[in-house]
Amino acid sequence: MYDTFRPDRPMTLADFIRCAKACTRRITPMALIKKLQARQDVLLIDVREHSECEAGHIPGARLVSRSILEAAVAPTYSKRVPEVSSARNQLLAVYWVTGGRLAMAAAMLQMMDFENVLNLGDGSTRWDTEAMPEIHEASY
Repeated sequence: MYDTFRPDRPMTLADFIRCAKACTRRITPMALIKKLQARQDVLLIDVREHSECEAGHIPGARLVSRSILEAAVAPTYSKRVPEVSSARNQLLAVYWVTGGRLAMAAAMLQMMDFENVLNLGDGSTRWDTEAMPEIHEASY
């Protein structure tokens, strides 16, 4: 994705999103549900912020906020999230509210050597629209 950068033509947010969507694989909510029900080894990562996750999240999802994602998955970083940073060969399904930043998070994981990353297309918005299971809980 970053190999398209040219100093004489700075990229816009739309450029980043377009590049990220072009290099990541999408999965629909129903296809993800089928993988989870079949007990496939899927690590579900919610890259929203903590408050968004508290408002409702997919059962079994691991919250790793987009704001710290690169550090959380870096194997040599002292504050990494071991469950995620060691999952480079595992199937990862990543989701956010909508598709743009979600695609950028999925693309970044691929650039950091995660081999099998899926992004939940239109994110949790579509998950909600299709009335998929969700957990609502808050921590104080």
